[in-house]
Amino acid sequence: ERRALLKKLIDDLPTMDVRPFVQVVDNIVTALGDTARGEFDPALGDMTNKLLQLNRDVHDLLPPDRIKLMSRDADEWAAEQKKKLMEQRKVTQQRLKAARETQEYEKEFTPRGETERMT
Repeated sequence: ERRALLKKLIDDLPTMDVRPFVQVVDNIVTALGDTARGEFDPALGDMTNKLLQLNRDVHDLLPPDRIKLMSRDADEWAAEQKKKLMEQRKVTQQRLKAARETQEYEKEFTPRGETERMT
């Protein structure tokens, strides 16, 4: 019953939330303790096995290929955003360079006012 509910939840996940969801589950299970030696926080008691089962179920229902497929739209959006950001960065760097060059020019060729020319 839990697995069926998890499957429905995963099937309805927004594209941007697939990888973060898997990462949260992994982080929770990792925080339980040293799973290699079976040392878990005793305060969690019965929850430990349920969390480990959740982790197994998530990885069964979301293998890497399915994660990639479900996240495709988010990946495309992120790539487009990165491209736009890099273009904006390039424009900003060009503007900064032009501003530095302009300041250099102004320092070398500072126009003098009328009073300075007369004295």
